[in-house]
Amino acid sequence: MKKLTLLMVLTLIIQAYVSSQSCLPEGITFTTQAEINNFQINYPNCTEIEGDVEIKGDDITNLDGLNVLTAFGGNLSIGDDYSSNPVLTSLTGLYNVTSIGGNLLIYKNTSLTSLSGLDNVTYVGGNLMIGSNTALTSLTALNNVTTIGGDFWIGFNASLTGLTGLDNVTTIGGDLWIVGNASLTSLTGMDNVTSIGGNLDIGFNASLTSLTGMDNVTSIGGYLLIRYNASLISLTGLDNVTSIWESLTIWDNTSLISLTGLDNVTFIGMGLVIKDNSALTTLTALNNVTSLGENLVIGFNDSLTSLTGLENVTSIVGDLWIHYNVALISLTGLENVTSIGGRISIRNNDALTSLTGLDNIDAGS
Repeated sequence: MKKLTLLMVLTLIIQAYVSSQSCLPEGITFTTQAEINNFQINYPNCTEIEGDVEIKGDDITNLDGLNVLTAFGGNLSIGDDYSSNPVLTSLTGLYNVTSIGGNLLIYKNTSLTSLSGLDNVTYVGGNLMIGSNTALTSLTALNNVTTIGGDFWIGFNASLTGLTGLDNVTTIGGDLWIVGNASLTSLTGMDNVTSIGGNLDIGFNASLTSLTGMDNVTSIGGYLLIRYNASLISLTGLDNVTSIWESLTIWDNTSLISLTGLDNVTFIGMGLVIKDNSALTTLTALNNVTSLGENLVIGFNDSLTSLTGLENVTSIVGDLWIHYNVALISLTGLENVTSIGGRISIRNNDALTSLTGLDNIDAGS
C-alpha cells in the first residue's frame, strides 16, 4: 500500500512538472495573430517564458493564445518605439500572469482602451513604461502591483484622465515620470507611494491642476522637475516631502501662483531653479530650505515681486542668477546668505532699484 501511495505521489509530481514548465530562455517575438493563436501548439506545457518577449504586429487584435502563461522571466514589450499594435484591443489573454521579472513596456497601442488582463500582476522587477497609447482611459487593471523595481514612466497617453489603479504601489525604485498626458487632471492613485528612489518629473500635462495624490511621498532620491503644466495652480500634494537629493526645478507652469506644497522641504542637495512661471507671486513656501548645493536661479517670473521665503538660506554653493523678473522690487529674502561659491548675475529686473538683501555676503566667498 505504501509503495502504491508513493507511486501515486510521484506520478502527480511528474504530471505537475510536465504540465507546468518554463521555456524559451532566448525569448520570442510575436508579429502576427497566428503566432499568438498557435503558441500553445508550438510550445505545449509552457507556462513561463524565461527570456524577453516582444509583441508587435499590424494584425494582432488579442493575446488570448497566451492565456496559459503565469510569468515572464525577462522583459515584456507590447509595442515599442518603432513598431506598434494598431488593432490590439485587449490584453485579457495575460490574465494568469502574476510576475514580470524585467521591464513591462506598453507602447503605441492606439486601439487599447484599458489594461484589463494585467489584473493579477503583483510584481514588475524592472521598469514599467506606459506610453503613447492614445485611446487608453484607465490603469485600474494594475491595482495588484505593489512594487516597481526600476523606473515608472507614464507618457503621452492622450485620453488618460487619472492614475487610479496604482493605489497599491508603495515603492518606486527608480524614476517616476508623468509626462505629456493631455487629459490627466489628477494624480490620485499614487497615494500610497512613500519613496521615489530616483527623479520625479511631472511635465506637459495640460489639464493637471494639482499634485494631490503624491501626499505620502517623503523623499525624492534624485531631482524634482515640475514643468509645462499649464493648468497647475498649486504644488499641494508634495506637502510631506522633506528632502530632494538633487535639484528642484519649477519651470513654465503658467497658472502657478504659489509654491505651497513645498513648505516642509528642508534639504535640496543641488540647485534651485524657478523660471518662466508667469503667474507666480511668492516664494514663501520655501522658508524651511537652509542651503543649496549648487545654483539659485530665479528668472522670467513676470508677477514675482520679492524673494521673501528664502530667509533661511545661508549659503549657495554655486551661482546666484536673478534675471528678467519684471515686477521684482526687492531682494529681501536673501539677507541671511553669507556665502556664494560661484558668480552673482542680477540683470533685466526692470523694477529693481537696489541690491538691499545681499548685504551679508562675505566678499571673500
